[in-house]
Amino acid sequence: MRIAISSWAVLFLVGCPSSPEPDAGRDAPVADAPIGDGGADAPAADGGADAPSADVGCTLALAGIEENLPGLLFTSESDYPLTLEVFPGEGAALPTPADVARLAGAPPAARTETRDVATFWPRVLVDPTRTPPVPETRPAMLQGAVEAALTDLAFVRVIDPANPVQVRVFLVGRACGSLVWLASTSIET
Repeated sequence: MRIAISSWAVLFLVGCPSSPEPDAGRDAPVADAPIGDGGADAPAADGGADAPSADVGCTLALAGIEENLPGLLFTSESDYPLTLEVFPGEGAALPTPADVARLAGAPPAARTETRDVATFWPRVLVDPTRTPPVPETRPAMLQGAVEAALTDLAFVRVIDPANPVQVRVFLVGRACGSLVWLASTSIET
């Protein structure tokens, strides 16, 4: 099930740890192996025995990502907006690049690549055409919100051989037992 997130949709995401710690090995690229290794600090998929049954902190953290998206673009040879999507129940295990391609609806022949997460953030920029103007600090605010809310971050690219110029890009992580991503398009001629 794919859910494009909006303020009302965030409300159903409860029961996850409110202060996830990123895993130190989260950026290791491995073809179809799980993205990241879960790390000792990664929360249990069920939220752990001590997790409250309805942790509003996680819900608010995801809302913090959403509120920082308007007016931001992923830049390439053309600039495309970022979208936030949540896949309930898909975050129990570390996702593989193949999982990302499947959830994105990519054709079976699609190729995936995993890149260092640090290469994602410099390509997020403010839309200069917005009125009123978007604060120049918005990309850094989004990065902070994402890193606070999601564990096991990975940057996955999905390339359809029928249209290799239009590459789908995903910053993928886990929260609240769900797979969560920022998605956009990169034009590469």
